[in-house]
Amino acid sequence: MCGRYSLGLSWEQLVESWHLASWPVEPHWTPRWNIAPGQDILALGPSKEGETKAAWVRWGYPLGNRLLINARCESLTTKPLFHEAMKSQRTVIPADGFYEWAPDRRAFRFTAQVPLSIAGLLLRSRQEPIWRVVLITCPANRWVGDIHDRMPWLLTPEQVPLWLDRHSTQYRTLSATELPLTRYAVSSRLNSAQEDTPDLVLPMPES
Repeated sequence: MCGRYSLGLSWEQLVESWHLASWPVEPHWTPRWNIAPGQDILALGPSKEGETKAAWVRWGYPLGNRLLINARCESLTTKPLFHEAMKSQRTVIPADGFYEWAPDRRAFRFTAQVPLSIAGLLLRSRQEPIWRVVLITCPANRWVGDIHDRMPWLLTPEQVPLWLDRHSTQYRTLSATELPLTRYAVSSRLNSAQEDTPDLVLPMPES
């Protein structure tokens, strides 16, 4: 699963990395190092002018008595909940790292040499006016597999426009990639969603 990630980039870095159009979130943007479910997060999508825009959405979709935060890539075409979202509500969640917990509850951070684009789906219920998002997961690759069996579905820069294009079906051909990742242990303070400071991304001894 993917239960926490970080986006410690400036607004200028976000605009450059994802070629964002000017958008009202700019004055309200603050870098984040411990983004958790239930919070408002940045999501990217296409504008009517064909540009990439950013908007605030809430991470997690209420489903019965639980909050659905992830969607398995294997079930995207079979679960009715995702049917409409897959056709026209695909989104990208920008990140600069994500976290997973080992079976012994040690927390690890995963990063890459490029900013990360996590595939997601936008959902909205009839009972509320806000958009919600679930992050798509896939089987873990060789950099994550010995820590957890699932990981975020990371799109390459070339895949991002194909995933976001709502007038094309090329997104159906996309698959998870072997994006090289760097891994290191981080502080157990990450366990608290109230903690959100830059030192959370500093390496800790794995022992």
